[in-house]
Amino acid sequence: MITATHKGKYYNVEFSIVNVSELEEDLRIGAETYHPEKIETLYFLNKKANGITIGQYFHLIKKLFNPKKSPPRKVRLLELENMGNFEIFEIPEVLSSDIKSSKNIAKFGDVVISRLRPYLNQVGFIYLPQVYTTTELLVLRPKQNAI
Repeated sequence: MITATHKGKYYNVEFSIVNVSELEEDLRIGAETYHPEKIETLYFLNKKANGITIGQYFHLIKKLFNPKKSPPRKVRLLELENMGNFEIFEIPEVLSSDIKSSKNIAKFGDVVISRLRPYLNQVGFIYLPQVYTTTELLVLRPKQNAI
């Protein structure tokens, strides 16, 4: 990867050129994914972590709830607007028939982290037995005996 700055007459633009072999496994292509500040931060964190990864302590949960295949019932739904600054404000109860799209399934003790806007610090612990979450949250479940 090459990071460079283009110095224009009225502005400067910092950019990254990434080789296809360096792309993330799921081929996420977006400005924020390869933003130079993010890349620098990841290199810094990897250096400080001494080879320890989140995957050594947590499973990434990708189990989904499809509301179209479920009978109507009351469920707890966590959306991004219900969290911020390392806290979950509330997990409202809604009718599953009112949910329009697939949701992640999180359980008590899981950690949820927003995939969007990291500066909002949308990170929290699930404190109810089962919660459906927006797919914009990553659901991490602690591995047994790892923590």
